[in-house]
Amino acid sequence: MASHIERNSSSRNSAYVRKYVLRLACSFITFALSCVSVQFVRATREQPKHSNISENHVLAQPVVPFRERTWPEPRRLDLELDDTEKLSYKGYFVTRREKKITIDDYSIPGQPRPAELEVSYAALSRKGKFLATFENDIYHPMGNTTRFGLFTLLGTTTRQVVIGQTIWKGGRHWVVSLFPRFRIVYSSREWSVGDETFSAIDLDNDGVDEILESVRAFYDLQDRLAISQIPTPTIVFKYDRRADKYFPANRLHEDYLLRDIERRKAEISKSPRTKCDQLGKVLDVTLSLIYAGDERGGWEFYDRAYQFDDKQEIKAKVRARLNEEPVYRYMYRSDPGLTTELSLPKEMSAALDRRFPGWDYAPVEDEIRSFLKEEISSFARPDLVCGDFDGEGTPDYAVLISQRQNHPDGGAESTYLVVFLQQGSHFTMHIIDPDGAYLCVMPRGEWDYDFEMQAFFTYANDAILAGIFEKGGTSYVYEKGKFRAITTGD
Repeated sequence: MASHIERNSSSRNSAYVRKYVLRLACSFITFALSCVSVQFVRATREQPKHSNISENHVLAQPVVPFRERTWPEPRRLDLELDDTEKLSYKGYFVTRREKKITIDDYSIPGQPRPAELEVSYAALSRKGKFLATFENDIYHPMGNTTRFGLFTLLGTTTRQVVIGQTIWKGGRHWVVSLFPRFRIVYSSREWSVGDETFSAIDLDNDGVDEILESVRAFYDLQDRLAISQIPTPTIVFKYDRRADKYFPANRLHEDYLLRDIERRKAEISKSPRTKCDQLGKVLDVTLSLIYAGDERGGWEFYDRAYQFDDKQEIKAKVRARLNEEPVYRYMYRSDPGLTTELSLPKEMSAALDRRFPGWDYAPVEDEIRSFLKEEISSFARPDLVCGDFDGEGTPDYAVLISQRQNHPDGGAESTYLVVFLQQGSHFTMHIIDPDGAYLCVMPRGEWDYDFEMQAFFTYANDAILAGIFEKGGTSYVYEKGKFRAITTGD
């Protein structure tokens, strides 16, 4: 009996131990899951927003908290350019040439006088045939410097020529690709950006370098700020393989451009409350937000942070300068949006009557109509859009229609996307079998992602998006006389 009691006591003790260990293990697992949940929530909240990229594509990327991201250091290509008279590469020659020009010398304030100046520029040739010159449109009495070098920027087996022509506090740069043919893939002169520096960086780790240049459009603020305080927003230029050219891509890289925005905001409250110092720092943040794609947020910050009596005057001056600045105009386009509901021109409606007897606008769900009115314009229509689809400078129209077909076994409806391209007083009709239930316009210059090619690209002209609500979409781009379908939503 005693032995039996001892065994029972031992069993109870073992049970108590097992229960205690089990409770301890459960507590540890609960604590660990709580920690993981907290980290997940933080990472989700701190993940930067991505414009112009589908939800599926974003989710496919590794989730890295915004403030914990590390970025590669930009490579200063201008420091690696050769100060030489000639550069040769696979039959191509870049040579430095000189000429004399006459400019206005302002060395004596208020007394400009003509001065003869010797300047340098670059010329490209192949097999004795002249191909192009590379020359700045700005000069300085101190002269200029022209240098060039070879770099692998496009992730190819060949190298590209980088040419720099700089003056004091200014400059222009070109990137020239020579194979399979000669073409200028980047020109800072085209975008009115740049100074003595010229940097490259692979931000998206795709093996092709982005180019970093700065906007110098706000130097007319020298009556309010010292030159060192004038904001020079950074522009990220990304290579579009389809267009074979670099375009501004700040909306794709806002996480990089705004990586230290909170620190810069905090510095404003810590800095002396002098008008000059405050204005420079506030405009720096404001313009950084604007050029990252958040124009509303930029001006809201300005209105909160800058409270001196010239607030509205400065704002009007900066807005006017922005409206003239090429990169800003490319990013935002001066299109004020729809101010009235679209209607199809009568001659186009008559053409539909002849080609599709009994046609009607395709039915679209109320949820989609509400979404477009909230997100695009109160006048937006899901079945009719207008844009310059062929790049001719005239308004073109795209309409989503349905037509009932007569069959022996009953009527069936077919849906068509019909595009009217205006050419002077005439128009041409293009009929497309749409892969989508509603229409939007993808504006010229907008970046998008081609899921079949697995690459980003820009729209050379306005394009038509046929969307499947909250699922995907297909963009129709006019190229070489016909529309080409690109899967831009998956």
